Amino acid sequence: MDKKQNRTSDFHIRMTAEEKANLEAMAESVGMTRSELIRLLAKLPAPTIEEGNIHLVAIDRGSIARIHREMRKFGTNLNQATHALNSINYYLGNGSLKYDYLDFAVPEIKQQLEHVGKQQETLQKSISALESAVFVSW
Repeated sequence: MDKKQNRTSDFHIRMTAEEKANLEAMAESVGMTRSELIRLLAKLPAPTIEEGNIHLVAIDRGSIARIHREMRKFGTNLNQATHALNSINYYLGNGSLKYDYLDFAVPEIKQQLEHVGKQQETLQKSISALESAVFVSW
């Protein structure tokens, strides 16, 4: 919403002290005021609530940028590992790489690829858990 746009409708609500504290904690955790959080929730499409999909993810642009950086790092690591394996294959084929080197290099490469694979599994599980979520950003 454009900050210059006038807000002309009032909304008053009574809640318990516990509900208010929870609202304040939620707003603080995502860096919003209570009013901003309530406005954000009011923008949710009604079918989302009607279908019982209450898995809501509020994410700011900074968090999206950090997630993007981490995904790029994962892709870079995988690309470097693939490049290294292709280089080894090339030099083996040309006879300019000694097989003795592989006794040292292959276990290290395998360990690094296993680490990348574990990172990928963790990322995949996290992303899969969000598949049915409703995303709201600001």
